[in-house]
Amino acid sequence: MKLFLGLATVVVLLAGLGGCASHSEINPVLDPDALFKVIQENPERFMAALQDASEIAERLTQERTMEALFEAPLTAKMQDWRAIDGDVDAPITIFMYTDFQCPYCARGYQTMQQVKALYGSKVRFVLKHLPLDFHDSAMSAATIFEAINMQSSIEAYQWHNIVFENQAGLNTPDYGVSWMLEMAGAVGADVDRVMSDMGSKSIEARIAADLDEAARLNFSGTPGFLINGIPLNGAYPIDAFASIIDRHLSNID
Repeated sequence: MKLFLGLATVVVLLAGLGGCASHSEINPVLDPDALFKVIQENPERFMAALQDASEIAERLTQERTMEALFEAPLTAKMQDWRAIDGDVDAPITIFMYTDFQCPYCARGYQTMQQVKALYGSKVRFVLKHLPLDFHDSAMSAATIFEAINMQSSIEAYQWHNIVFENQAGLNTPDYGVSWMLEMAGAVGADVDRVMSDMGSKSIEARIAADLDEAARLNFSGTPGFLINGIPLNGAYPIDAFASIIDRHLSNID
């Protein structure tokens, strides 16, 4: 019955593709035989109408979900030791759930650079870790970032930028952990201390907590973003972030 009603709805859309449909055009589609006859006679138009109906339904679902999230935003922990990139008092916080070896995270990094250029001191960025098992260097990268952060959050994000701007090299024999440690030295970190801290229980606990939080927020893949409690799962273009940020800012202003 649900299938029939769904098809009937699509055929009503089909009947109206050329303009407003009359009652005489709509009534026959409520009869199953007439319904399937219309489909058989108009397969291409039917498929186009079906696609339109699907897109409309998806958009309405997304809009309802977004409204619900603005009413009850998700939460993420913000510990004192977190590395913050940007104004610590910024009204917008973007938590970034990241895998340094993920190509989509590299795309997300570029988008965050655009967000930073567009919004300046209105947005602060906080890295959280979601290293995927099949990326050999991802866990090491997360560990090195936190080890550098124990010395300087500024140096940690300088290192973060270098890694994402040279990410392709993480998949070659010339890079890997030795190269990442070399870049830690290049941004001014004490490499011996970084290597020592990499094995600390504290860093292990930090990354484990991020993984647990990502799972709670349903970020199963990377990148994931939480913009003042509104989630985006994937490497969306800047427009998707701007619409959320602008709405938050309008509510604040």
